[in-house]
Amino acid sequence: MILRKLTNPLRWLSALALIAFLSGCFYPEKFTLDVEFQDDGAVTLTYEGTTFYADALTRMRLTKAPLNAKEDATMGEMARAIGKRPDILSSKYIGNGRFQIKATRSAHKGQLLMDMPIFGVSRDLYQNTDVLMQTGTVAELIYKAQKVQPEGVIRITIPDSAEVVSATTQPKRAMVFFGKRTVTWNYKLGAEEKMRLRF
Repeated sequence: MILRKLTNPLRWLSALALIAFLSGCFYPEKFTLDVEFQDDGAVTLTYEGTTFYADALTRMRLTKAPLNAKEDATMGEMARAIGKRPDILSSKYIGNGRFQIKATRSAHKGQLLMDMPIFGVSRDLYQNTDVLMQTGTVAELIYKAQKVQPEGVIRITIPDSAEVVSATTQPKRAMVFFGKRTVTWNYKLGAEEKMRLRF
């Protein structure tokens, strides 16, 4: 079943249209995620780092062998297809089922950004913006099954005009960002951070 998936590029490439950035079978591994909020609550996320394709790692783990040339070529095609998405700034297949990705996404105050398995921005009816970093039940099982230890840095920039209602780690004023505060969360298995903002 897994071997058929890996050797069917048409199935892979058609599936790309159905998955959101870093969701589905793609998981962050070593990365930096910059999150910048504006005065009106709009937010921009910029991801730079590696991701892995879970099906490919499963195939290598079960067969105890690297991907063959045809499978590597299919991965290269995937990288090129991913790179054509408007939110992807660059995409490169680097081997062993892994990709080097740079991507950016933005959302207005009322919109959600919940399509990453490690991070999300949600809004409620009381004008609160919740920012959450967590492994998540499904993602943690994937990481453990693939024996991958994710390592990431999430840097969040918040304007002084935003009220920090609650936070596990309080953002600090940064001289380099006049009128803004920053907080850095280190991502690893089992890590969890929360922050509630009001704009």
